[in-house]
Amino acid sequence: MRSEDVRTKRFNALKFDGCYDVQEVDQFLDQAAATLEAFESGRPEEAQIAGAHEVEAVKFTSRVYERGYSAQEVDVFLEELADAIARYKRSEPATDAQGA
Repeated sequence: MRSEDVRTKRFNALKFDGCYDVQEVDQFLDQAAATLEAFESGRPEEAQIAGAHEVEAVKFTSRVYERGYSAQEVDVFLEELADAIARYKRSEPATDAQGA
């Protein structure tokens, strides 16, 4: 997954139970795209999302009978996003934190 994939991702907007707040999802995806872009350009220190655990832990406000994104679609995409960030983190050069 690349930053462009996140920037161009579109979800079905519904007015039923099981929808997420559109603005909250869009704001998080902006952060995710910036994070992937930082990894892609070799600047992991500029990543706005520290790791896959942040993607897995994100919670959005549920919308009932208001326009919102399909929770199922968003959740599937977030799983893919968490995997992508984890792959980038694994390929990131290790920092010598042991004072060697």
